[in-house]
Amino acid sequence: MEKIVRLASKCDLDSVLSFWAKVDIYVDDIESCIDNFVLMEDDKQQLLATVGFQSIQENGLLRSLVIAPSLTERDIFVLFQAVMALAKEKGMQRLYLVTNKAVSIPFFKLLNFREIEYNELPAAMRELNLMIVGEQETSICVMEHTFIESN
Repeated sequence: MEKIVRLASKCDLDSVLSFWAKVDIYVDDIESCIDNFVLMEDDKQQLLATVGFQSIQENGLLRSLVIAPSLTERDIFVLFQAVMALAKEKGMQRLYLVTNKAVSIPFFKLLNFREIEYNELPAAMRELNLMIVGEQETSICVMEHTFIESN
């Protein structure tokens, strides 16, 4: 089965929301940031994966990674390369992610993300209150990818 990675557009809103509903994910402001999302579809245009980023000043926060169980690690790698290229193209200086899945950390390190402390996040991201849900504070990992060198 051929897989296609492409940028999302406003025309994709209904299919993306349906795909996310299967795993109980909803993003309040998806209409305003759909053009920061990358989709993976099969050759029948069935959605297989989504990932995007929320733009916060010159930084991006990875959001809404949803993948079909049939995807391989290579497929996910291709998807992440696409969203990282999009973030860089849109002028993001850094891309951040938060995960509570320790098994995913080596994968993100392959993509040149590095672990950072929560307090190293830009203040605007810390204010979002999406970083810590309930008691997960001790089990989350915050990671950063830098596109440009700091001065």
